[in-house]
Amino acid sequence: MSRVHHCCCRSQKISLFFYLLHAETAILKEKIAFLEAQLAQAEKREEWLKGQVETAQETIKLLDHKQSPKKGLFGRLLGAINQE
Repeated sequence: MSRVHHCCCRSQKISLFFYLLHAETAILKEKIAFLEAQLAQAEKREEWLKGQVETAQETIKLLDHKQSPKKGLFGRLLGAINQE
């Protein structure tokens, strides 16, 4: 009887082991899916931020290179009169 009981317990332990292994595998797969989704969202935010930085850099370049409007003939005449 002891031998049958021992065999039965061993079989139950093996079954429990595989059940727990399967459960742990399922949990890990869920975690992987969650982390992959988080990574995809982070990559989208990164691309958006890169676009914002590029837009800001272009705006800064435009502001830095903005030249004062050139004076026409009338503006130069007024400037010459005011300097005298």
